[in-house]
Amino acid sequence: MIRLQAAWVLGSCLLGLALLGLPMPARADCLKAGVAEEQIQALIRSQLPQYSSPSAFIDALSKANVVYLGETHDCPEDHKAQLAIIQTLHCLHPTLAIGLEMFQRPYQPLLDQYLAGKLTEAELEDKSQYQKRWGFPWEFYAPILRFAKEKTFP
Repeated sequence: MIRLQAAWVLGSCLLGLALLGLPMPARADCLKAGVAEEQIQALIRSQLPQYSSPSAFIDALSKANVVYLGETHDCPEDHKAQLAIIQTLHCLHPTLAIGLEMFQRPYQPLLDQYLAGKLTEAELEDKSQYQKRWGFPWEFYAPILRFAKEKTFP
């Protein structure tokens, strides 16, 4: 089960991912899901040449207790890479928790309601004052929220 959490995050980090220990499936199986391997390979080529492959990168991340994913807020490719990393790490750690800096702590109940299907995406955006408090395009962050909702079990 994924948990979305409002977060107080320093700097320009978007996400803090808490990787909670469970037996892990093969990394290769997780990377083949969706476009994760392609997105992560593009990230490695452009910004992380010290990793020889997506598997090596994910292997390094999967050993951490917490992973912070930064981004340039208005760069769609950064957001796609974040989602790919989250999807892959979720495959390895199904109890992954995602902290989002654009939702302050008082809005945690709204995130919980959204995950439980009691709020629509539009209601979450409105009631959390997303545009006023964050202002970057909703569609850059919405795929992460949708993935979390899809993977949350009542």
